[in-house]
Amino acid sequence: MADLRITCPECGLSKDVAAERVPAAAVQVTCPGCQHRFPLPAVQRATAASAPAPSADETAAPPPAAPFPEAPLQNLPLRRAGSRAKTLLLCFVLLVIMFVALRLWADGKKRSVPFPNFIAASPQGVAVSWGDELLLLDHSGKVTGRQSLPEGTVLTQLLYVDGELWHADHATNSIKRLRDGTWETVVRGAGRFRGAFKFAVDLNSREIFVADAANHTIHQFMTDGSYVGSFGREGKLPGELKFPNSILFDRDGNLIVANTNCFRIDLFSRRGEFLRTIAHVAPVSEYKYPTLLARVGDRFVFLHTVDLCQALVMLYGADGEAIGQFSTPRRLEEAGDLTAWDGKVLVTDHKSRRVLSFSAADRSYLGPLSAELEARGKEAGRLEARYAALSSYFLRLLVLCCLPVFYLYYQTRQNEERRLETVDCGSILPGAAILGLATDRKKMALAVLVVIVTVLMALLCIPYLKDHESLKALLMLSTTVFTLVAVRLAMESSFSNPSRGEQVEKLVRAAASSLPHLLAVGEQVEACTALQRNAYLRRPSLILLTTRRLLMVDFAALRPIGFCQIGYGDIAETRLEPAKFGIRCLNRVLKTEMFRLRLTLRPPGAAAPLSLTGVGRQIPERLQRLLDEKRSDGLALGYAVLCPRCFRPLGPEGCPHCSQARKPDWKPLLLSLLYPGLGQFYNREIMKGSVLSIFFTIDILTLTRPMTQIMNHSAETSKAVGIQIVYYLFMMGVLYIGALADADLVGRQGRRLFSKGIFKWKVRMR
Repeated sequence: MADLRITCPECGLSKDVAAERVPAAAVQVTCPGCQHRFPLPAVQRATAASAPAPSADETAAPPPAAPFPEAPLQNLPLRRAGSRAKTLLLCFVLLVIMFVALRLWADGKKRSVPFPNFIAASPQGVAVSWGDELLLLDHSGKVTGRQSLPEGTVLTQLLYVDGELWHADHATNSIKRLRDGTWETVVRGAGRFRGAFKFAVDLNSREIFVADAANHTIHQFMTDGSYVGSFGREGKLPGELKFPNSILFDRDGNLIVANTNCFRIDLFSRRGEFLRTIAHVAPVSEYKYPTLLARVGDRFVFLHTVDLCQALVMLYGADGEAIGQFSTPRRLEEAGDLTAWDGKVLVTDHKSRRVLSFSAADRSYLGPLSAELEARGKEAGRLEARYAALSSYFLRLLVLCCLPVFYLYYQTRQNEERRLETVDCGSILPGAAILGLATDRKKMALAVLVVIVTVLMALLCIPYLKDHESLKALLMLSTTVFTLVAVRLAMESSFSNPSRGEQVEKLVRAAASSLPHLLAVGEQVEACTALQRNAYLRRPSLILLTTRRLLMVDFAALRPIGFCQIGYGDIAETRLEPAKFGIRCLNRVLKTEMFRLRLTLRPPGAAAPLSLTGVGRQIPERLQRLLDEKRSDGLALGYAVLCPRCFRPLGPEGCPHCSQARKPDWKPLLLSLLYPGLGQFYNREIMKGSVLSIFFTIDILTLTRPMTQIMNHSAETSKAVGIQIVYYLFMMGVLYIGALADADLVGRQGRRLFSKGIFKWKVRMR
């Protein structure tokens, strides 16, 4: 008896089996390549059962031809290639995780390189915090000693009080002083103040005043640590506080407070009475927040900041009028602290790792405070540059590791395209049955030319945009016009139309391994085209009009992922109408008018009408005429979603025939719990996983700064910032939940997130 060739519908692997070994009854077979179980096609069982047993001296006749020729994908086992792809992808993911960890390590080491931060001056000299120690200098800038800070200290202020060094510690919310080489705690503020705070000490009255920025309050303590009281309430009216910063004593012992977010310098009595506003600080360009304050005689010098980092050094007179800003050698992008002594103003600069000296008399720059600090700063800058180079190197390696993933995705798609090109579409379906539109290649080439001209024009104009605002507006307008022209030409060429002839033939080739099992014996395809079952996803579906029913095959990346059938007798009405999608006037400009063919089904069909959407009305209108001809005397088979493995109608709980062979895969869900996009990578949806990961990472990076400021109570949360935070938190939640649901649906049920199967899944979960 002749051999019969059995082809796996999942991976395309074929094997010749003796006909006498093929039972006539329905049977499940297992693919030796991918271990997929599938029912033996009826045509092969019938051929095996009806084949007569040949005599011993009779030559075996060739097997009868199947209704469709065998797909040439048989020698390319996709499942095994997919396994290799997953293995390679896992290796790349591990490499990416390793380089991310190394980059984080390098960034951490770069941030840990010490720099001059807080500074204090007195008749005894100058103290500068440098990393986890204090450098003690004389007024000429020579380093005279070092003093270690307590482990884990996070400074918020450094102050000389009658020759003693005091500091504020954000980590322990305490105020400490250095006595006999040992740091002793004077005030424990846990429970009363937190975050960034400043203080002022009067040893004569043994009083300590603390400006609590987080709670918009000023607290009073005694030098023995006992709490006396607090005053101040949040607000911007006279006498109210909004993120109070530096606090000083005037000559009469009253409190001078830099009321940062009120843009004022206010004067309070020690009992908390508001006396007057010393100065209303006017903004200088984008610099508007008065923060760190120091006195130079009867005048005030303070850092005028944008974001608590970028700063100007401003000088105000005793009458509250601005005198002017200091001339800095370079822009202070990361200002640290300032102090004043003997007519000089000292400012620390994090970025350049320098301590700058200015003259308070004429606001001129005097140069660096200390040559030793300059040398130390240059060495620290070189160390930081090395760690920055390492971080950049690991970033490049990270990008290089990501490139093979995208190349693997691209190569996989190209291999699939090449495999599909080897399939003769005419051997699957007759050419007359394919309903498709021709592509106007001249218009498509013209659209590409317009895009190239637009890009070149933008590149040529970029160097001149900075000094010519009118040119920037003209470039934006012309780029928009050229882009619309290019899109319209592409639309007119039918390149993006799902019913394009080449697209329909490509989908037919992609479904070649499924069609022999999907069609019954004797069932022929009379018409075939491609439309969109969901206008928003832009995902084409293959529409097959056979001699007995309407078949729909959904695709994702040229892979069949869903099968549906409708009997012609189940269609109660067909209606063609314009699709309300996008901006109608823009669609008219771009010639992207979309039409929707609605199929209303008789009970017990689908509750909602089925929609088939296409660009233009030519193909949907032709399909409507064919359906109207067939539905009058067609069979009522009912609307059913078919199992993608055995092509039988699915029941309420899935396929009753192959459900035991399908095991749920929870790995995509677990990977997506770790980070959105990893589950999609596992499901071989590289593009979707990349998009989810990139957008989720952007959301995290965008929220880092405002959330840190809110948690530390270091800045005012404006309405705009609050709306931004709520928006990005909402988007992060949507991305996270969407990635979880999509990865779980694909991994366990083979469905996509925006398919109709999700609604059934939701019902079962209730």
